[in-house]
Amino acid sequence: MNARRHENHACMTLDDVLSRIGGKTFGAALSPHWDDSSSSLPEGPLPFLVPSAAHSSRAWCGLPADADAILDKAAKAISSDAALRLLAWHAYRRLHDWPEDGGFNNWPTLEAPLGDLCGCFYLLIGLSIVPKVRELHASMGIAERVTRDTCGQVSASALNYRRGWDGRLGIPKEQLHWYHHYLAGRLFRLDRFEFKLERFRPQCHVFRHRRAGHVVALATGVVRYTADGLAVREDVPADLEGSWTTDFELTDEYALGYPIAPNGCAIPQQVRLPLEAWAHVTPADEFTLDMHIPAGGDMTHGRCVNSMRQGVTFFRRHFPEKSFATISCSSWIYGPQLEDVLPSTANLVRHMREVYLFPVSCAQGSGLWFIFLRDPVDLATAPRVSSLQRAVANHLDAGGAWRAGGMFFLVDDLDHYGSRHYRAQWPSAAKSLEVLAIP
Repeated sequence: MNARRHENHACMTLDDVLSRIGGKTFGAALSPHWDDSSSSLPEGPLPFLVPSAAHSSRAWCGLPADADAILDKAAKAISSDAALRLLAWHAYRRLHDWPEDGGFNNWPTLEAPLGDLCGCFYLLIGLSIVPKVRELHASMGIAERVTRDTCGQVSASALNYRRGWDGRLGIPKEQLHWYHHYLAGRLFRLDRFEFKLERFRPQCHVFRHRRAGHVVALATGVVRYTADGLAVREDVPADLEGSWTTDFELTDEYALGYPIAPNGCAIPQQVRLPLEAWAHVTPADEFTLDMHIPAGGDMTHGRCVNSMRQGVTFFRRHFPEKSFATISCSSWIYGPQLEDVLPSTANLVRHMREVYLFPVSCAQGSGLWFIFLRDPVDLATAPRVSSLQRAVANHLDAGGAWRAGGMFFLVDDLDHYGSRHYRAQWPSAAKSLEVLAIP
């Protein structure tokens, strides 16, 4: 047995590794670049499995010091097993060198060879980003505080794992691929939220009235909506009762389309906005500050707006060549049903009412993984520990639909955060649209 565990990696094929970890069903997920990884496997210790390196990275990510003993145990188990060692190197190379070839959703859980330490396999791969992120940020002149907060995403993932896997240490393998954004130097955490620059591609166009300042979103392209104004995916049957379809036209003189109210519902009334009166805030080449929300709660008004302000300042300083007028996000957090299932005092609901929501074409159940950490979600066994889990499970038990949503917030309106600005101005904006409606 020991001879098998310490065999030379050069003698191991992908089939050998698959046999060791519990089956060949993972072959398709593991095969891209396997030969490259196998031929480049170092003879000595893998750097990210060395205890001192793992401890340092753990500290930078904000994980507690008592995690070191468990990480050491997991690293030793991986290093002493030829198949797991080769698999760890392959995971490292896939994340660092070939992220374009997909994530880790279909990789093995590794419960058979590692037992309760299986989540630490992916946690150790996640921690491996820290040295490169630190080096990259230093070369960009980024403050150490931002680097530490950015690396803290590993702790946020570990929080999800602890919630979903009986309090154990690890990270969900489904979240590991996200880390390639940090390695590329494009995603940064600034207080509560993370941000990166992307082209503005939500399912809406944003306009502001040049004199009154009203903000109105128009649905983009050809999108089908339910009777209550929520976007429908193309694979949903076309005979959905009450559904209707939008279009959008932009000329040098006007924009023609269907409005979306700030509560995230499209309105089945076509309008024409004259561009002499309405400025198009999101032209095709416009960037947006793409916002992401790590696990952890504490989305108070103060932290939300402070994070958004920090994001604007940071990206204008470090990426001055890319202008942006909006902060935007698509997430389960902006699903329209959340306002119905959570109390109005909940931080999530209070935040939703500050931003301008828009519908997102998505599958039924989109985003439920982040709430229950299960895929698919079985309501009979889904955890109902938190008030959010209980509220959403009760909603689904009653036959309610579930979908993700999106939001944008104009940078120029940050001083209005906390006043429900877009909803407060909507009655006046809607009255203006009545005049501009197409009979």
